[in-house]
Amino acid sequence: MKKMMLIIAFYLLLSSAAAEITISDSLDAPYRSPIKAGLLSALLPGGGQIYNQSYIKAGAVVVIEGLFLGYAIKNHQEADKYYDLWKETDSQFDFDRYEHYYEKRENDIWWLGITIFLSTLDAVTDAYLYDFEYQKQKVRLKFKDKSVLLEYKF
Repeated sequence: MKKMMLIIAFYLLLSSAAAEITISDSLDAPYRSPIKAGLLSALLPGGGQIYNQSYIKAGAVVVIEGLFLGYAIKNHQEADKYYDLWKETDSQFDFDRYEHYYEKRENDIWWLGITIFLSTLDAVTDAYLYDFEYQKQKVRLKFKDKSVLLEYKF
């Protein structure tokens, strides 16, 4: 029952986040909130990317973060198993295996944190650049009488 409630809450959050587009000025420029994109990406794997409509990136982020989380859980379980064996047998082999899996778990947690940070940074950057094509249309270079003019439409 808890899993079903979490899935429903996750779906509602993502559907409401992906559907929100606000207008930044009177010329109907597309806009995405960088803060909202960053928060969604930090809290939900791929959430900020879905908000920015970067679905392929969102899938990649979900897979990568899921792999690191899965590896961290697996290595944690192995470290616990060998720790318990070492407590029972006082074997150097079991202690070495415990240390090995403990270090792997720590590395996986660091990589997971780095991945979350980078995906959040990507979501914020994409939100800032969401209206890039619109802004690009407002700036033009003109070549006239051996000179270059920069024209900006307000």
